[in-house]
Amino acid sequence: MRIKAAISAAGLALAVATPSAHAAGPLKIGLITTLSGGGAILGEELKRGWDLGVQMLGGKIGGLAVDLTVVDDQTKPEIAVTAVDKLINEDKVDVVAGVVWSNIQIAIYDQIVKSNTILLNTNAGSNVPAGKDCSPLFISTSWQSDMFTEATAELARAGGVKKVFVIAPNYQIGKDIIALFKQDFKGDVVGETLFKLGQTDFQAELSEIRAAHPESVVAFAPGAMSIGLMKQWQALELSKSIRLYTINMIDELTLPALGEAVVGTYFASVYDVTQDIPANRTFVDAFKKAYNRLPTQYAAQTYDGVILLDAGLRARNGDIADRKALVAEMHKANFQSVRGPMRYNNNNLPIENMYRLQVVAGPDGKPVLKGAGIIVKDQQDPYHGQCPMTW
Repeated sequence: MRIKAAISAAGLALAVATPSAHAAGPLKIGLITTLSGGGAILGEELKRGWDLGVQMLGGKIGGLAVDLTVVDDQTKPEIAVTAVDKLINEDKVDVVAGVVWSNIQIAIYDQIVKSNTILLNTNAGSNVPAGKDCSPLFISTSWQSDMFTEATAELARAGGVKKVFVIAPNYQIGKDIIALFKQDFKGDVVGETLFKLGQTDFQAELSEIRAAHPESVVAFAPGAMSIGLMKQWQALELSKSIRLYTINMIDELTLPALGEAVVGTYFASVYDVTQDIPANRTFVDAFKKAYNRLPTQYAAQTYDGVILLDAGLRARNGDIADRKALVAEMHKANFQSVRGPMRYNNNNLPIENMYRLQVVAGPDGKPVLKGAGIIVKDQQDPYHGQCPMTW
């Protein structure tokens, strides 16, 4: 596999050429991820999942050599837009894959699918591709954000919680999560606050929470933000009086830094790293051998993306000329996901289980994740009915 240097903000010239499909390899892929700034903790994990998937396939996808260009979006939509223009018009990629952040996904979505290029999304969860603006050139191996709010609201209801305060970063998905949780939760939302994306000092927000006297807090602060929030939460001993539910904050990347502050907490996830199924055992064993720790959902979803693309290409005998036909084969999901049962809805988003994960103290006292069953079985995003596609 040949990997080009990562594209950065500098030296990206806009081009106007029309991309042309081609029927033979190499398979040209642009991997959009975040490799600098606070979001890099997630973007690097996404790339680990990609690299491991390709490695497990012997360096090829669908039997084709891979020409990979890696893009660091720096969590800046304008950089991603410029980079994608180059990927499509100069590099003439067949597939744009990856994408950590939903604001990046929203910025580049139309640009990609209107150019007859496949967008293989492996993390971002905006509702734009899910409803009326769905496309036969888009397919996802992750989730849609509403699925997390629905499952988290169910967790809170099951815990008998009546009063909740909600906190999230001030960008589109953060706003969506607050609005959607308020819609899904049947109790009283006594307060809400939006903080700056990438923020690490939460003293003002935590003071606001204490003043509201909620029974529980629902927090969405992914990546490095979670570490800052949880350390200050622990320092203020808020867990003594407030129950905490987190969304995309606790995983094998953040557990060492979070420590015992999160022992005893529950959260919802599309991926249970402890699940004892053949595909997950193979993935976890390979990841541990490569990186000396357990994987996160970011790696798992992206690994699934590589294996899904491989399955689609093999069904097409390596033909990448008809990209819509390739996505149609991927839609059949004829592969074993590391997350267990998964099939595709009409909008090419997964129908999948949402699992309950608990943080417990391991034999050495350090926090570890423990699977605690299914919260929502065969969960669907709420927008698929707006998508006109049928298969």
